[in-house]
Amino acid sequence: MSLDKGITYERYLGALDPMIADCTVDYGTSGLYGEPDIDGAIDPILAEFSTWEGCTLKSLAFTDDATCEKELESANALRDEGTEEFTQALVMTSEFHSPSAEQAEGTAWEPDTDYKDWTWLLARRSSEDSWELLTWGQG
Repeated sequence: MSLDKGITYERYLGALDPMIADCTVDYGTSGLYGEPDIDGAIDPILAEFSTWEGCTLKSLAFTDDATCEKELESANALRDEGTEEFTQALVMTSEFHSPSAEQAEGTAWEPDTDYKDWTWLLARRSSEDSWELLTWGQG
């Protein structure tokens, strides 16, 4: 599988190994998405997370169908003008640990801190399309 950043999921796993070695995934319960759908959403999250030097991903969790359905409107508000509307949204949360004080210097991270309920919003236009990571953050 090739990601938008031009390398495969497997190569990301190799590059991220220390950053995600202890990461757990909670697929939750969904009538909308199966594990392959959620796995597909994890790919762009890992691609972004790989750029967060010194951070360690502890967990990823699917939220729930109601949250995903509610966030579809937000996803469409974030799409590029003139592009086809998204028909599916997927929301995940994560927990990660920020870098040490030395590594966090000059970044937005509080050094050596656990961040919980970090939210990731992804969307796609059809079940055959790849997920697009639209936004992420706390809250």
